[in-house]
Amino acid sequence: MDRGEYTPDELCHIITTCHESRVQALSLGPLSLKWNNGPLSLADLDPEEVEKLRKSQQREEDHALYQEAIRRREDDLEQLKLEDPEEYERLIAEGELDGA
Repeated sequence: MDRGEYTPDELCHIITTCHESRVQALSLGPLSLKWNNGPLSLADLDPEEVEKLRKSQQREEDHALYQEAIRRREDDLEQLKLEDPEEYERLIAEGELDGA
């Protein structure tokens, strides 16, 4: 086995692992294989991994939307402070701008 000889089971395992790992080419002594792996699609992934990825992306989107809403509210309040300082002060006095 020290000269690059493999059992049939070892060869099958190596080939299967290379294919599943999307290896494009493999050479083992006289054996040479090439795979025509197209782009990775969601069908190629573990459904649990796809769900984790989807949830992670959703959390990132939700956080980005939340941050954007906060930024817009702050911008609107700054604009109100400049355009109508009396209304701004009234809203503060009535507690409408708590946390602003």
